[in-house]
Amino acid sequence: MTEPAIQIDDLSVSFALPRPILSVLRGNLERDFVYALRNVSLRVAPGELFGLLGPNGAGKSTLFRTIAGLVIPTQGHARVLGHDVVRSVAEVRRRLIPVIPEERSLMWRLSASQNLKLFAALYGIPRSEEDARIRSALDAVGLYDTGHRQVGAFSSGMRQRLLIARALIAQPDVLLCDEPTRSLDPVGAREFREFLRESVCEQLGCTVLLATHQTEEALSTCDRIGILHQGTLIATGTAPELSRRYLPPHFDIAVEPADLESASAMLQHRLGVAPELASSNDTWAVLRVALPDGPHTPTGLINELVTGGIRVGRFREAEVNLAALLTAATTHSEASNA
Repeated sequence: MTEPAIQIDDLSVSFALPRPILSVLRGNLERDFVYALRNVSLRVAPGELFGLLGPNGAGKSTLFRTIAGLVIPTQGHARVLGHDVVRSVAEVRRRLIPVIPEERSLMWRLSASQNLKLFAALYGIPRSEEDARIRSALDAVGLYDTGHRQVGAFSSGMRQRLLIARALIAQPDVLLCDEPTRSLDPVGAREFREFLRESVCEQLGCTVLLATHQTEEALSTCDRIGILHQGTLIATGTAPELSRRYLPPHFDIAVEPADLESASAMLQHRLGVAPELASSNDTWAVLRVALPDGPHTPTGLINELVTGGIRVGRFREAEVNLAALLTAATTHSEASNA
């Protein structure tokens, strides 16, 4: 079997809380600890784009810092291409690069090529290889023709690509991307996600761990998703797999606007829950319904609507709503641990 790019086994990270001064003066030297990560186990395959989904404070950044060898785990182990992140930290840092989404870390008065030349020196890349690596990195991120321009004249999306190029000159096997699109507009964020998947993962074969709290980002970009909740990895899988595990199937039914009220009333009567209005225009109103376990089938539901005089234009399974998925997985985890 192929060795995982990332292998994490029973990993926990805890931090000691500061002791109140009065407690110290009274001779109480016991420390209280808070867990940032608890018993996390994970495998990420080479070339995979794995998304780590969770709200702020879930432990995503702590997990990244541990994988990068910046935080020592309290228990358990993490390995990058077989190298332990504690015992072989130099090897890990040679194969893995964190991509920090901080545009101010670039030298705006220098050109893109000059920025990469500076970081090539910091990475210790031989002078004989500098130019070739810089050309290759700029070409990989689609900035080869603009490498001579000052970074200050770049758009936010171009600067994010340059940050990836800065990591690629070290020729890493693994990239850690911690919310790389948070400063981008929706169009720029979509273009960056496409670039990350097509150019970095598929063309270069790089393994990417993407931490995000944006559901669209995880859904549209990642091969698999892990959900972190209060430091615990509560679920992993593809978006459809996790949806089937935690949510009933949802369907979008397009009806004519004149039939909207009648269709809503009929669906609520049959299912016991009012459908959600997903979208509406002059031609169609789209109702979203969940089909829980029971006697109702999609075909039977449509037959009932049509028999009842409702004009149905379209019926299809709805895309996974990862916001609802996150809530359902979290609720399921809390109920299991209660």
